Amino acid sequence: MKRQPKLFHGLIKVIFLSVTVSMVISGISITHSLFQFTLKERGNSGIEVLKQVSDANNLNRVHMQNIISAIEDELSSPMVSDDDIAIQRFLEEIQTTFDRFQLDYSVDVILKDRRTFSSRPDSSTRLQYMISSYWYIKQRSGESRNSWKLSYLEPDDITSYALLCSQTIFDASDNPVGIIILNSTQESLFRTYQQLVKEGEYVYILDENGIVISHSNQSMIGQWFKAMDAFEKSPGYDSYSYKFYGSKPFLVANYHDPASGWTFVEEYDISPVLTSFQRTLFLDLSIILGGGLIAGFLGYRFAKKASSALTEMTKEVSGMHSDHLEPIRISRAYYEVETLSTAFNHLIRRLCELIQDIRLREAEKRKTEYDFLQAQMNPHFLHNTLIAVKSLIYIGETDKARNMLEQFVEFLDIPKSSDIPFVTLDEELHLVKSYLAVMNCRTDKKVALDDAVPPRFRNRLIPRMLLIPLVGNACFHGFAEKEEDCRIRIEAEVREQKLFIRVRDNGEGIDEERLRQISGNDYSSDGLHHGIGIKNVRKRLQYIYGGDSSVVLESKPNCGTTVTLIIDHYDQLPCTEENIRDNRIK
Repeated sequence: MKRQPKLFHGLIKVIFLSVTVSMVISGISITHSLFQFTLKERGNSGIEVLKQVSDANNLNRVHMQNIISAIEDELSSPMVSDDDIAIQRFLEEIQTTFDRFQLDYSVDVILKDRRTFSSRPDSSTRLQYMISSYWYIKQRSGESRNSWKLSYLEPDDITSYALLCSQTIFDASDNPVGIIILNSTQESLFRTYQQLVKEGEYVYILDENGIVISHSNQSMIGQWFKAMDAFEKSPGYDSYSYKFYGSKPFLVANYHDPASGWTFVEEYDISPVLTSFQRTLFLDLSIILGGGLIAGFLGYRFAKKASSALTEMTKEVSGMHSDHLEPIRISRAYYEVETLSTAFNHLIRRLCELIQDIRLREAEKRKTEYDFLQAQMNPHFLHNTLIAVKSLIYIGETDKARNMLEQFVEFLDIPKSSDIPFVTLDEELHLVKSYLAVMNCRTDKKVALDDAVPPRFRNRLIPRMLLIPLVGNACFHGFAEKEEDCRIRIEAEVREQKLFIRVRDNGEGIDEERLRQISGNDYSSDGLHHGIGIKNVRKRLQYIYGGDSSVVLESKPNCGTTVTLIIDHYDQLPCTEENIRDNRIK
């Protein structure tokens, strides 16, 4: 049988599970929230920095455009003619101004007739290369008035990147006559946001084609870095994401400037942030664990205290015997326990009252039934015996009548009060002998009794007149057609805590159908084999002993009959007259 779980253990499991689940949920929630908060703050901060870089760059762009516009205003129509010396001198003066203010700018002018001028020496090769480019053709045609381009200041030096801002020059008739190019070195562009870049950060600028036009690492400038149509979809403009470069985690934020079409990107090593986050997380989890342990300990103390009252109550109830019900101790530790124990005591008292009432009613009922069964045995025998004595006296058989009357008085000498329903087996056998003596006086069959009961059973108590109905059946029915050699044998033995008493006769026996009816109480009186004695004995045994107590018949025609009385728990029979009266009906 599966052992039932204890309430205290169940409470501890619930408390432990609740605390554990709460700690896990709290830990996950805090970890996720703190991680998201940390990275979100850093990501949004990165986007804000990039926006500031964009704003600084836009100021630089506006400044460069203003310079180009000023140069265009200074260039007069005579300049556009054949005064190459004036144009070159003007550009050199502008370069001197740039150098004085430490601006990494230079100016190039390319006219429509392919004449080229530059504020820096040795630029002719670069300018000739630019003239042959599609960008120049597009710009010279006037299709685009202003444009930006990344190019080399020195064709042979791939590290000499410069950002070009160009503007087309128009004459009075609004016809394009040339272009002005203001070159800004990468260092100049980088200085616009250098102060915003912190240690561990990489900031770079991508043009609309995904080419790096500025980078905190100069070796990356000029490389095609991103496919911008894919970059726009994932991770998306003005957003941030997480990536690993080798074993280091980086937070990558970007900001897209619609005005210039440039995208500003920041890559930030978040290892220090995660280290700080881990320390904070460890501290938080330690606090949660400590709180969980304290909550678990307090819960354990409360559960133990709350369940102890129920445990004590359970011990008292489980130790209570079903035959000895009594109230339990009232525990006032908790209202619920007090109410439960009070209600249990009320129930016990009520049960005791009901049990006592049922016992009294059952005793009265069984006494009435027992007395009724007892009354059925006596009148018939008494009536027939007295009629027989009267008949013998009437016909003058006085000696025979006197002998019958003496045996009858001997038979009546056994107490008949229903207050003493038990006699020893030896007394019952004496009663049987007196009964047979009376029956032998009434008939001439001379039924013999063979007493085979062992001495050790003769002092056992059995219900009074238990054997008389069986002996009477043998006399009236078993020997009904037999005149000589009529014998009755009584035996006794004990097996499996049951007392077996057998009454055997050598009479005419019972046919199979009648035997089945009698054994199953499925028969009625027919005047010859009325069977009321077997019924009464079986009922008396069941009323008094219960259990497997019964009457078993074995018989065959012309082979006699054996009636076996089975008395269950025979060793629990009362042994004193007082106990007989108190416990005769169970």
